[in-house]
This record gives sequence, structure tokens and C-alpha cells, in this order.
Amino acid sequence: NKHGGVLALIFSILILAIIPLLHTSKQRSMSFRPFSQCLFWILAANLLI
Repeated sequence: NKHGGVLALIFSILILAIIPLLHTSKQRSMSFRPFSQCLFWILAANLLI
């Protein structure tokens, strides 16, 4: 059981390290995505409440 947990931890870290290298599309800021910006402010308001 412990070995499975260690392997899962290592693979999750490897996946998180590899994903940015595979992501090749241009990332635009949130100012170009009004729906995303609205959801961000709703999340921020929920966290403050």
C-alpha cells in the first residue's frame, strides 16, 4: 500500500511538471474573457464572505 501511494505521488508530480511543456496554445489574459473574469470575481466574493 505504501509503495502505491509513493508511486501515485511521483506520477502526479511528473504529470504536473510535463503539462506546461505540452500546452502550446497562446494564453490570453482574463481581460479578453469577460465570462471568466465574472466567475473570478464571484469566487473572490465567496471567499471573502
